[in-house]
Amino acid sequence: TLGAKRNQLAAYFLSETFILTLIAVVISLGLAEWLLPWLRNFVQKEIYLELFSSPELLIFLVLLVSAATLFSGFYPAVVLSGFDPAAVLKNKITVQGGGSFVRRMLVVLQFFIAQVMIIGTLVISDQMEYFATRPLGFSRDAVVNVPLPANEKNLLDEFRSRLQRNSNILNVSYAVGAPTSGSNIGTGYYLPEEGPSTSRRVGIKTVDYHYLDTYKLKLKAGRWFREGEEERAADTTIAKNDRYVFVVNEAAVRALGYASIDEILEKPITVGLNEITAPVVGVVEDFHTASLHDPIGPVVMMNYPSLYFTAGISVQTGNLQETLDFIRETWTDIYPEYYFEYEFLDEHIAKLYRQEARQLVLFRIFAGVSIFIGCLGLLGLVSFMANQKLKEVGVRKVFGATVSEIVMLFSKEFVRLVVISFLMAAPLAWYLMNRWLESFEYHIDIHWSVFAIGLTTTLVIALLTVSYRSVKAGLANPVDTLRTE
Repeated sequence: TLGAKRNQLAAYFLSETFILTLIAVVISLGLAEWLLPWLRNFVQKEIYLELFSSPELLIFLVLLVSAATLFSGFYPAVVLSGFDPAAVLKNKITVQGGGSFVRRMLVVLQFFIAQVMIIGTLVISDQMEYFATRPLGFSRDAVVNVPLPANEKNLLDEFRSRLQRNSNILNVSYAVGAPTSGSNIGTGYYLPEEGPSTSRRVGIKTVDYHYLDTYKLKLKAGRWFREGEEERAADTTIAKNDRYVFVVNEAAVRALGYASIDEILEKPITVGLNEITAPVVGVVEDFHTASLHDPIGPVVMMNYPSLYFTAGISVQTGNLQETLDFIRETWTDIYPEYYFEYEFLDEHIAKLYRQEARQLVLFRIFAGVSIFIGCLGLLGLVSFMANQKLKEVGVRKVFGATVSEIVMLFSKEFVRLVVISFLMAAPLAWYLMNRWLESFEYHIDIHWSVFAIGLTTTLVIALLTVSYRSVKAGLANPVDTLRTE
């Protein structure tokens, strides 16, 4: 009405969009710089935001600002600049069906992304819970692992003897490592009568007499090592094949072709570690030697004192700090030249799933951001529809419509959009999360409840967002609404 031409209005809208986009980029860069310390700690990598020394980043930002300006400013520049001023001032803008369809599809897209992220977050949370609760075949609680500096028998005996004087210490075991330490000695094993050509891969664990009670392995058949067998294994005056006995897990029995675990008892096997041939005297229940990404493989345990690298100390959960201080003091007395290091077994196991824990954090963040953006889009669409339906709402109010009926008028449309987005998101989320779960040998099955929670969450959020604007429209005085008609 003041004489501005259409191309001038288009230039105005594009300029305004450009300035807003530029401000958003500057704020984003500042936020990114502020979050960098947290991000470095999160990914355990050195990351720097070097804007002016990175031409690739500068080019990306220029393209981003240009694309955002064009795509965001196109609609107001081309469409709004062509509206009749009289119609605009009287709020009688008529919108083509195509524009309405695009707005609805954008809302569907936003909630489609949000629901994929919500379902993904729930599945990862369930799998992480599975990590924490799945029986591993041994006790992960209240076991302190301490790296050993040397295999001097007199020092090891003194260390154990002094530790066991403390009533809060239950067991002390020496071994190559804890059940899931990843320190198995990889080699082969075979039945002597079949020969080395039939050798199969196996993990050797060198353990002592106390290992069974310290980690609470479950003996399924035969017996465990005896105390005297450890000294016999260290006696080099005895023939090599007469010094040792083996305890194996169930997977090792199956790999050799035995149908029953009892069949292997007292049968000799040969292991690649120094080509030792000795009888199997016991079988323990399968236990996990690595993360749940990997299947349980064959394990052969043997007394081999020269390969004891870790002390496993089972402790009472009460007075834990006092117990740790006692272990540290004892260590300092016996190994004064070595620094005391320790790690709880459950903490070590948790580290095996550090990447999955990070993925869960990222999914939660992106799910929250997706929901927030979806709500903004939904709020914009419902506000637009409320302006378009001012006359209809006013007439309904005159004829006695309640606020709840006005809310229902708006809500039905958006419930339909959320359901459409769910029908698109659910199959994709199911496929993607199944592919992710397949990276684990042991994993949960996706339960229908994660889809129900995803749909319910987005419906509740959408209805709350719609209700905010539709209640405002329902409370408006119909006289004010119809005055311009």
